[in-house]
Amino acid sequence: MGAVACAGVTVTPAPSPSATDTVEIETASGVVAVRVEVADTPAERRIGLMFRDELAPDAGMLFLYDAPASGGLWMKDTTIPLSAAFFDASGRIIALVDMQPCTADPCPRYAPPTPYTGACPGGQPGRLRGLGR
Repeated sequence: MGAVACAGVTVTPAPSPSATDTVEIETASGVVAVRVEVADTPAERRIGLMFRDELAPDAGMLFLYDAPASGGLWMKDTTIPLSAAFFDASGRIIALVDMQPCTADPCPRYAPPTPYTGACPGGQPGRLRGLGR
């Protein structure tokens, strides 16, 4: 994956071939770095962070879409609470959500009111509050 640089989100490739990159979220009070696994195929996005028992506070997953999406994220078989930032094609954060674990159907979907081109779930609920504002 090549570097992706946007107004509010910069994805910097890892130095060696691996499943992790770094997302840097620029805020008024500084840059927040999140180590992410990249999910850029439908199969990777479908599995997401399912069945994880823990996730480091500075870790997450970066969901990238080829075209604007609107279906949102869900927490089916995700056992830990997460926060997520949705962003548009310019890299601007358009929504922040706190998501709760869900192990039985129906699981709620978490989506912003407008289409997005990426989402970055990770960390503890509330961790992202104040970003992108």
